[in-house]
Amino acid sequence: MHGTSTEAKKRAFVMLVRPHLEYAAPVWSPHVQRDIETLEHVQRRAAHWICSKWDRTNRKWSKTYEEARKELSWPSIRDRHIFLTFCQIFKIIHSLDCINFDSYLSYSSRPSRSHNQTFRCVPSRLNCYRFSFFINAPFLWNSLPPQIVSTESYLLFKSRMCNYLLHSNC
Repeated sequence: MHGTSTEAKKRAFVMLVRPHLEYAAPVWSPHVQRDIETLEHVQRRAAHWICSKWDRTNRKWSKTYEEARKELSWPSIRDRHIFLTFCQIFKIIHSLDCINFDSYLSYSSRPSRSHNQTFRCVPSRLNCYRFSFFINAPFLWNSLPPQIVSTESYLLFKSRMCNYLLHSNC
């Protein structure tokens, strides 16, 4: 793809590479900094490959990674993982996924000030379980504003989540 346009390179990455970086991201949810940096490194190389030119004399890219990411309108891999986790929680709550809600998540007996129904957070003592999806999901979901939580449509939820994550600097 050496002589192709920027748009073709961007599409190739988004369609062929990024799905591998995001596969099972809500469940796997890397929490070790080394794993996060490894995934981000793949996107960093792609952003430079698409938007930037290598300056052989100065031995550096013509644009920084942040500049290239902004030009491509790409969130960081970590932000994408958070977004995908919220989408997965929504699918489980609204039975759009084949995971039984009652087996893994339960509502709290007391509603909070911001939500009518909040999830009960299960305590954990082991790191291998502490960072798992069903432990982190209630914390994440309970942190959302009520207008996003009460959304019934999946497409509307995704749209509101994108706006929320962009405005909260995630």
